[in-house]
Amino acid sequence: MAVVIITIIIVWVVKEGNKPSSKATTPRPSISFVNITDGDVVGSQFDAQVKIRNVKLPKGAGTDPSVMPYVFQLDGGDFDSRKFTEFAAPSIASPFSQKSSLKYSQNFQPFIRYSQIPSGKHKLVARIQMADGTLISGVTAVVHVRVRSAPDSAKRRQALRADGVGITYPAPGASVLPDFQAQAIVPDSFRLDAAHTEGSATPRRYLRWTLDDGRFDTPQYSNNTGLVPGKRISATTNTSVSYRNLPEGRHVLKVTFVDRQSRNNLSFTTEFFVQK
Repeated sequence: MAVVIITIIIVWVVKEGNKPSSKATTPRPSISFVNITDGDVVGSQFDAQVKIRNVKLPKGAGTDPSVMPYVFQLDGGDFDSRKFTEFAAPSIASPFSQKSSLKYSQNFQPFIRYSQIPSGKHKLVARIQMADGTLISGVTAVVHVRVRSAPDSAKRRQALRADGVGITYPAPGASVLPDFQAQAIVPDSFRLDAAHTEGSATPRRYLRWTLDDGRFDTPQYSNNTGLVPGKRISATTNTSVSYRNLPEGRHVLKVTFVDRQSRNNLSFTTEFFVQK
């Protein structure tokens, strides 16, 4: 019997051109709206919040009001004036165009609030502005919304609420970033001690803020813990408070108007979510 032994040698040849590339792909910077989407119906007053990825913002962004990296335009600047938004840029020189008449709005926080916007379709654009005033090329978020004015009955209910204190941002159920600025509304008759400074006696009239029953009202999370020392609260003599480094999930924010003389304290509570 003849035994035939066949040896098969398999040689794997890897061509140089088939080797995987060792170069890592650089992530593209981006900006997007997180609380509204294309085609949403909003009221004549509405907020828009953006989220950025792979962008190195200028130093102080998010905490320093003098650093304004977030730039917005509604309908090409038609509604970017003090009549429609408190964030309207003071200068008429616009980074959007060489045309000096083109208006825009800016904020050091990633959101914008418009009000008194007429009914109909509107286009909102968001971009990122660097420290030298230039915009990051090709990084743009665009959303189209339809404004529908509230009926008279809703306007009357809103007017009745003007007799108390409220929170306009974050809206109930809204998603915000870990660093954000909350905004309250109070009647002019409440007369907060706006000229008060930290280090002096406790102001007579101020806003007391508590986030999750004071859990996040510490210097680690809040920029406004020094006005009323010794208490686990944030306190301001204007209508905003800033939080940072918040964990993801559900949170409850409460604001109380405090008048230490009349003890006429009024509160408002809202629930929102932090999403990175």
